[in-house]
Amino acid sequence: MFEGELLEASDELNVAFPDRFHRLIGDSNSHTFIIRQFNVQLGGVMVSQWISVMVNQSEAWTNIRE
Repeated sequence: MFEGELLEASDELNVAFPDRFHRLIGDSNSHTFIIRQFNVQLGGVMVSQWISVMVNQSEAWTNIRE
């Protein structure tokens, strides 16, 4: 239930703000993993690289969901 609602809400945010919101969701129960694991790969992209692309406002910044 929570996962479905989370995905629905994040889809709505991405549609409303496509230049300002993307999601990075791994296949894990640890929702705060990003705080301590920047060198993990999700969807073929390193978390640190995804954050860098976001901060630099690159067009390569996309949604990632495993």
